[in-house]
Amino acid sequence: MRMSASSATEIENIRISLHEKSLIQRTVICTGNGVRLGKHVLVAANCTFAPVNHEYKTKEKLITNKRFAPSKGGIIVEDNVWISVNVVVLDGAIIRKDSVIGAASLVKGELEEYGVYLGNTLFKIGERR
Repeated sequence: MRMSASSATEIENIRISLHEKSLIQRTVICTGNGVRLGKHVLVAANCTFAPVNHEYKTKEKLITNKRFAPSKGGIIVEDNVWISVNVVVLDGAIIRKDSVIGAASLVKGELEEYGVYLGNTLFKIGERR
């Protein structure tokens, strides 16, 4: 299944925002604290967007009885971004415009615009020209 939008789309009650000319291939999107994808975003297969945090630090409760930890702000992907296969994007990630994320990378925190990133731990390996 492929999900695409020709104009801005807000999926009710799911906190996913997908804008024009963006394409998502088979991908897991956990809604949690929200996922916003800009215009002209390409997401390859087998990616995971996880804008949630589980509480695990206290030992008074069983792990299955724990709730969610506070949000780090959801996930924001700006315009003209390519996210390659098997990428995991975590809560609080901001992928700035014109960036490229290489295969099997783990994304957290804020990335610079025009950056090309790869890895787990993520490294900036270059810039788009």
